[in-house]
Amino acid sequence: MLLAVFNRLHCHKMEDATEDEVQLRAGGQRVWPAEGDFTIVENTSAWMQVPVISAGDIRVELWEEDWPDPDDFLGDILIPANQQPGAHTGEFTRDEAHYTLHYTTVNF
Repeated sequence: MLLAVFNRLHCHKMEDATEDEVQLRAGGQRVWPAEGDFTIVENTSAWMQVPVISAGDIRVELWEEDWPDPDDFLGDILIPANQQPGAHTGEFTRDEAHYTLHYTTVNF
């Protein structure tokens, strides 16, 4: 089993001009924030403690709300089930945005 804990999402470059309203999904389900979206601007970070447990790989997606238009997919990362324990990062770089997810993993 794999435990991944999402610790911090850093925004290097937004998708929208003034601010992004983002959410993380893992396995197709919203995992952060619990409700709504998180508003973030460039060169800032959102701190969190989001545990995700899986028997296999974990696909993490970053989405940006664009109501009333369809939401923007900002990219995904794959955390392999056999990921070495420790601190890691993943990059989301689609739609001209750039975000880094900082996370830790433990195998049990």
